[in-house]
Amino acid sequence: MMGPKEKRFMNAFESLFIGAKVEGTSGFVNLMAKKRAYFCDLRGSLLDDIDKHIDHVDSAPFREELFDKLYTFFHRYFCESGSLYFRHLPAHERIYERVYQNGKDITLAWKTRELYYVKSDILYTSMSIELGDGRLFYIDASAIQHKQNNTKRAEFVCVFEACEDIQDEQGRQQQRIRLKALTKTRKDTHIKDIVKEAKQAGAYGVTEEHVEQAIALFRRQAEVDYFIHKDARAFLREQYDLWMYRYIFQGVTRFDEQRLRQLQALKESAYAIIDFIAQFEDEVRHIWEKPKFVRDVHYVVTLDKLPDSMLDTLARHDGMAAQRDEWRALTLIDDDWQSEDLASRVRPHLPIDTKHFKDKELDILDALGDLDKALNGELVHSENWQALNSLRRRYANKVQCIYIDPPFNLDTSTQFLYRSNYKDANWATILDNRLALAKAWLSDKGSIFVRCDYNGNWIVRCIMDNIFTAENFNNEIIVSKSAKLTEKIKKYHHDYDSLMFYRNSKEYAFKAAEKKRGDVAWRAMHLPGVRWSPINDYAQLFSKDNIAEKGGKLVTRARIILGEERLPPEGRHWALSQESIFDYEKKGWIRLDKKSGNPLAKESEFQKYTDNWTDKLGYSSHWGFPTENSEIVIERSIETSSLKKKELILDFFLGSGTTTAVAHKLGRRWLGVEMGAHFYDVILPRMKKVLCYDTSGISKDIKDYQGGGAFKYYRLEQYEDALQKIAYCYRDSKQLSLDETLPPFQQYVFCADDKFTRSIEAQGDTITINLHDLYPDIDIGESLANILGKTIRRRTKEHVTFTDGSTRPINPASMTEAEKRDFITAIKPYLWWGQDF
Repeated sequence: MMGPKEKRFMNAFESLFIGAKVEGTSGFVNLMAKKRAYFCDLRGSLLDDIDKHIDHVDSAPFREELFDKLYTFFHRYFCESGSLYFRHLPAHERIYERVYQNGKDITLAWKTRELYYVKSDILYTSMSIELGDGRLFYIDASAIQHKQNNTKRAEFVCVFEACEDIQDEQGRQQQRIRLKALTKTRKDTHIKDIVKEAKQAGAYGVTEEHVEQAIALFRRQAEVDYFIHKDARAFLREQYDLWMYRYIFQGVTRFDEQRLRQLQALKESAYAIIDFIAQFEDEVRHIWEKPKFVRDVHYVVTLDKLPDSMLDTLARHDGMAAQRDEWRALTLIDDDWQSEDLASRVRPHLPIDTKHFKDKELDILDALGDLDKALNGELVHSENWQALNSLRRRYANKVQCIYIDPPFNLDTSTQFLYRSNYKDANWATILDNRLALAKAWLSDKGSIFVRCDYNGNWIVRCIMDNIFTAENFNNEIIVSKSAKLTEKIKKYHHDYDSLMFYRNSKEYAFKAAEKKRGDVAWRAMHLPGVRWSPINDYAQLFSKDNIAEKGGKLVTRARIILGEERLPPEGRHWALSQESIFDYEKKGWIRLDKKSGNPLAKESEFQKYTDNWTDKLGYSSHWGFPTENSEIVIERSIETSSLKKKELILDFFLGSGTTTAVAHKLGRRWLGVEMGAHFYDVILPRMKKVLCYDTSGISKDIKDYQGGGAFKYYRLEQYEDALQKIAYCYRDSKQLSLDETLPPFQQYVFCADDKFTRSIEAQGDTITINLHDLYPDIDIGESLANILGKTIRRRTKEHVTFTDGSTRPINPASMTEAEKRDFITAIKPYLWWGQDF
């Protein structure tokens, strides 16, 4: 029989390891169920292993002491979701010890740094509610759908379900009103209807206030963050060794042979529990890290890219009615437009979406020629870590400029289409996870701009110093934003954001942004503190005759020759180099002041910007985003770091699509990643309008932008999609063969799981591949290109040809057996994760 301390430990361990019991149908709910099954299946083996460590210690009371110490250590490291990190940090645990390493000075440290931030959710659980007057309610949460990724919190509605009689602990009869919580679509909760239906079902005395109070209490359930530890075993062992060291030298008073055996048993037991925890945590990490399938691919192509014969075919196609309705909704055509107008090319940049013409899609793509080269951009509907990880082989070292504006510490009211109230440690982890991947996308000559406000700039700077190195920091650029003025705030209003500008190497491309001066003035050339042109490197531009040493410092002695040689006053220097002075003299840009006789220089026609970009508002609101970035700010960022047309621009916090819109107008290629329904409701329509020709923003200032182009858009398989399909096979597996000399949790028990290989069947020498059984909309060609790190030249129903000239079959039904084996080898990372057995 378990002693009280052993029971306390096991109950706490089960509760913390499994996390809060959540109802629903999401991938995370399925994960919690699998985690519970794992715990229940292997807890017996865990206790048996602990018994073996205790058996050779000749002290019965030590068992209770052991479980007491195990509780003391392990209860600190789990949160409500079962995620593993520093939950309760004792004063003696110094997690900031490692800030001095590799010759570096202090580095930003935070408690979730070694984790993957996965998502945040509300743990809606069914609950009994007793109001102050004794009225009882029960709200069933089993039908609520949990959030996908980090999209905005899902709202719910309540409907009346039943009025039931129950017994309290003393056996007395009580009446309880049962409500059911449903994920909100369009309908709202109607309190009056609930009261009416409850009374009709026999409820007595129920009022609207009762129902409102019960729903309000249900709504107050905690928001919980989900994390995955990158190396749970190493983390917990290190923490245990630190704890053990303190326990021995501050708590242990005797060190005889028996006590040493007890301490060894305590360590071995703790390590067994750590192995138990790490086994499952590692498996979850593998699912998170696995590349994700490409799904539901479509293309958008403007009419001018297609031949006349194709336009004739599309005009007669059944899908043209839906395409015409879409154009009208986007206000690209008027009500008088007819399908016959297609061939006339009156509007040559109308965007065709191949989702309306799937049977003609390959013909449309053939008309583009070299496919990926012909595309201007790519939109990916996905949580951005998954996109950065899944596409990294394909885009490694190919991005010239990254611009992102991550949401941080904002209001979470209905105006925002995504979650935005991330706080310090969580936001640091989100950013660190994603920037670490994004760096590999940048070319050596590339740069990155990260927009943030005063809440996050101190975090961004430290994280980017760590990832890109402090030596590659260029500027903190100040960008203005609109500020709501109110008398209620007793502080100065904050009216600017920061753009953290980092290069990827010393060889980065750079061109300073500049603006045309309104009135060109003449400036004196020797006034102290007035420098309207940069002073260049003396050693490169001046001969020894033009340099004099004054007090240990080199002072420019460049000459001005206007009839006679002139030198700057003693202790002063001209603002221009000798090279520039000679050039200015030839152009007539230097003259003598009529009154003083001092030389004046004419200002250049263009003035270079400093790191102060407050000349333009940082935000606009044309597309339904209150925090939409200004096209001018992004234009300036892109042109600073991207000097050539068709260079690739990336934004993986795409928001309303401003970065991709600006990149297209500037003639750059682009790739944008965003999650949530606004990908389809805001971003996709916006980019279609940009292809047709968008009159807003910087459009009229760019002569080269006239519309036209092509791009693809698709969604990726998500972590939660994979979680919904996982199976835990250990308990049912008969073919699982483990080393009987080791506890099962010290071996890879998940080798029996079929992962996603159930989509492959082998009978003798015959292999059957059914990837579409996993997801009916898998795009095999794009998925193959991502995992191989290649770009696509041409697609057919049977094959995909890459730009390196290689061709791969993509239709399993027509593959030879040898081709199937090669294909399975190539896509194995999608199907099987963890160790190879």
